[in-house]
Amino acid sequence: MQFQRSPRCGTIAQGMGISNFPFIIALVPRRLVAQVGQRHGDNTPIDKSKLSSRNAIVPAALFKLGRAIPRPVLGIQDYGAGPMLSLCPNTGTCIASFDEGHDVKYAPPLIYNPPDGRGSHAPVSQGEAMVELLTVVQELKPSGYTPTIVEQTEDYLYLEYSSRIAGLIDDVEFWFRPGPECLVEYRSASRGPAVDANVNHKRILAIRTALEKKGWRSRGE
Repeated sequence: MQFQRSPRCGTIAQGMGISNFPFIIALVPRRLVAQVGQRHGDNTPIDKSKLSSRNAIVPAALFKLGRAIPRPVLGIQDYGAGPMLSLCPNTGTCIASFDEGHDVKYAPPLIYNPPDGRGSHAPVSQGEAMVELLTVVQELKPSGYTPTIVEQTEDYLYLEYSSRIAGLIDDVEFWFRPGPECLVEYRSASRGPAVDANVNHKRILAIRTALEKKGWRSRGE
């Protein structure tokens, strides 16, 4: 991506064209071989450590489930109306601050220097706001998902959130939109056609709540 400075609150990121979202379905083995209670011909017990290794097949396969689905091409896109984050996939699991439709949950963008808050008496720089965002996302693990930073620039943050149980992955992005409003757009979506049990919505709510304690605010609230 190429970055061009703009006045006051941000920078413009340009690059990356429209992307598709290919999905690959990973199959999980359902049958385990179990021989509990059987004995060898010499009447000695079977080594149960071998059974344990067999029972590990399913957890290992589940852990690889999210990794079997290719990472979508994300980042700042231009669909003809100016730069923005990638549109949500039609999976019904996406929540975004800029996209609203049949399969998308909408939430308002964040303001890190609200004019009726700290923006009027103690505004922070975009770099300081990015540090606050990083602190929050690294501390929180809503729904047991662990965040990993994939890409970070001066105005963009992309994380993968991995489920410790099934190895499912959610892609989460934040973008500091250029301009005087100090807006931060975001997008959180499950990777692949999955049911997320409202995980993405809970994650964004937890992050917004933690940032509001630092002086941020949601636009319109």
